[in-house]
Amino acid sequence: MSESVATQPDGPALTLSFEDIGLRVGTPLYMRSQDPGVSQTRYQVEYIGAIRGKSLLVTLPLLNGKGVLMPVGQEFVFHAVEGMYIYAFTSRVLRPRNSPVPYAHFAYPSRIDARQVRKSYRVRMRLPVAVAGGGAGGDARGDALLLDLSMTGALLEAPADAWREGDALSLVLPVALEEASSRLTLSAKVRNRAERPGGQAHYGVEFAELPQNDALLLHYYIDHAIAARIG
Repeated sequence: MSESVATQPDGPALTLSFEDIGLRVGTPLYMRSQDPGVSQTRYQVEYIGAIRGKSLLVTLPLLNGKGVLMPVGQEFVFHAVEGMYIYAFTSRVLRPRNSPVPYAHFAYPSRIDARQVRKSYRVRMRLPVAVAGGGAGGDARGDALLLDLSMTGALLEAPADAWREGDALSLVLPVALEEASSRLTLSAKVRNRAERPGGQAHYGVEFAELPQNDALLLHYYIDHAIAARIG
């Protein structure tokens, strides 16, 4: 069982207009109901476009391959990630559509809350993970203990002879959220190594630049770990 606790908060929040964030077509978004009294399932959708001051268009959220029923006027909270910023806004359903492809109109967001995720924003954990890479042949495989995790890197505990500084690794993180379970594969490089008692070592690894969808999923996973700890 993993344990986690936040060690640093996000950066200060900023208030922006929707035009300021410059979303690109196809940018992944996560959305969940604004009403805490209904299911808080997070749905992944894609940004299609916007009509300034009138409407926001996204792909229709799906559950088990079927479109999610969204009454007109229902409010949802949206999140997106771009670089080191997490964007959040609230919007209400205007009209779902099935043609020419399943999509939905939402009200044009009146404000965007932006928060920079600091590199020092970390969550302490004790989670077994699978790691591949490094070693003489470059394909060594084994298990490690994930000791802390951030948007930009992690601290691993593994045998002292597992990897060297500069080794490229592939870290497989089991992501378990309320609505889905999956495996997130993170490319990383060993930046520092410190030997520990008992033939073990701590390895500080830095993640390669994450695709938008992976970055958003990692952010949600970290938030989920903190919420589970707080209870």
